[in-house]
Amino acid sequence: MLKNPVYVRANADVYLYLKSKGATMNQPIEDYIGVYGCTIYGNRKTKTTQKFTDLHGDYVQMNLHEGVIDAFQWLTAQHQLDQNRPVHNSGRGKNTWLTGLTKCGFCGMAVSVVNGQSNGKRYMNCGGRVGKHCYERTRTITFDEIEQMVEEDLIDHIRHFEFSRIEQRKSVSQRENELKIRLSSLESEITALMEKIPEAGDVLIGYINKRVEELDKEKTKLTNELNIEKSKDAEVTSPEVVAKALSDWSSFTFNEKKMIARTFIEKVMIYNGDIDIIYK
Repeated sequence: MLKNPVYVRANADVYLYLKSKGATMNQPIEDYIGVYGCTIYGNRKTKTTQKFTDLHGDYVQMNLHEGVIDAFQWLTAQHQLDQNRPVHNSGRGKNTWLTGLTKCGFCGMAVSVVNGQSNGKRYMNCGGRVGKHCYERTRTITFDEIEQMVEEDLIDHIRHFEFSRIEQRKSVSQRENELKIRLSSLESEITALMEKIPEAGDVLIGYINKRVEELDKEKTKLTNELNIEKSKDAEVTSPEVVAKALSDWSSFTFNEKKMIARTFIEKVMIYNGDIDIIYK
């Protein structure tokens, strides 16, 4: 009952959450305006008792009735339930708790994770190198190293945090939802363009690089605006409490680390063996 989205006022965050569980979304993210509920349907004959946990092979249909549960409240419950039992996940965004925050310090483009086929290590690769125009980075660096450096600096930053407000979302404004929808569209377009690069010629690669740079600039602008929207609903809390909790960082779950990183960090610029963390 808690996992069923039939009465949630489904917005962009709900769309992305259900999609990350493997569901096929019948309507585009633009229809998720934070008003209507949605229904999950599919072949339940092979499902276990953990209904709504693994949505691969299922479909999500937007309903015509208005929801009654706030999206933030519903998603908070989902994240808590996800931690209570093992969940099969599509893997997207699960390679590092720094997903969406890492940038190449030389070309400024987003950094992705590349898994080593022989040793299983997580290496970094930037959009500029994929596009064959960023070769300034000469040292191989793994995400284990990057996460270690960020962890140490982040904990120190929070322990000396002097501001009186730490972002804790209670509601999602209409404008914020619109921004998330547009950012999702930008991500999809960038991904589609990057997938064309291996088979593209030099001329087409040039056009792709130019378009990706344009999309990345718009993404940065919208991300900044989104951060401003989020800050409007900040709640006063004690930085000391957070600092004390971070003294045992290893006990935090993946999602908790990701949430804390996104609360404090604007972006992480990666260079040759060193990083530059830009805090909010």
